[in-house]
Amino acid sequence: MHVMKDRLVSEGVPWRRLGSAAVLVLSVAFLGWKAYSSWDALRVYDWHIRYQRLIPSFVLFLFQTAIVVWGWQSIMNCLTEPLPFHKHIRIYAYTNLMRRIPAGILWVIAGRAYAYKDENVPARTSAVGSLLEMWLVVLTGLPLAVLAASGLNLLSPVTGVALAVVALILELGAMHPVVLRKLLGLAWHEAPKLELTHRRTLSWAFIYTLIWLVSGIGLFAMVRVFTDAPIESVPMTVGVWVLSSLIAYVTLLSPSGLGVKELSLTVLLGVFLPDPLPLLIALAMRVVWTVYDIVVGVVAWLF
Repeated sequence: MHVMKDRLVSEGVPWRRLGSAAVLVLSVAFLGWKAYSSWDALRVYDWHIRYQRLIPSFVLFLFQTAIVVWGWQSIMNCLTEPLPFHKHIRIYAYTNLMRRIPAGILWVIAGRAYAYKDENVPARTSAVGSLLEMWLVVLTGLPLAVLAASGLNLLSPVTGVALAVVALILELGAMHPVVLRKLLGLAWHEAPKLELTHRRTLSWAFIYTLIWLVSGIGLFAMVRVFTDAPIESVPMTVGVWVLSSLIAYVTLLSPSGLGVKELSLTVLLGVFLPDPLPLLIALAMRVVWTVYDIVVGVVAWLF
């Protein structure tokens, strides 16, 4: 039985990679077509880029990084002996750079496992922590994504609110200490001793919801680099970020959803922004936040 299971898993990996590659190719092809079809708008576009507005986006990026590491530290404190915050932020920042290479999420998990060995943390522990982190990111994003779909008129207001309530109930249920213990027990292939309480899991819900909101405001800051978007568009922009990020999770074997993220951002921003702004903002978000990742990662590695 185990041999058959291992065989099926091993045979499934190439198909998953092919599927991921197909999505990536189609996404890049769409972006190429979008750039071609927007060529006239690009030629006459007033290239008045407000570079000084990159400063707020960098501040938001640093704030988001701090919150992400706060959540990561809380997860790891639940799984192993506590470590100082500065050690977590150092490891997190430079291993996060691995998201930018093919099969990025797998490299991140492997990089953390290797880095935490120096802190006497078993590789399996850090790997389980990474899986729990992904679980929390998706769960906390679901209610926001449903509300975003409603705000973008992809769902009716009544349907959006109803589904958001269902998603919130699902989130709180799936983050219940009993449920998480069972899930982590399956991932660990044993019954780990976990310091899980309602207070801790609710704090995770707060932290990862806050991460979504801050990173979404980061997208709004990038929009402001290209155009004077009104403050009233912040909720819609945050919603676009949440939706596009969750969509990118279907291509975990590509570098940070490369192509898919830009595709979804371009389409969703196009709901309320004129051409060629959606494409420009989507590509700029990728480039600028990658540069931020590199800067923070290098600084973390040096210190």
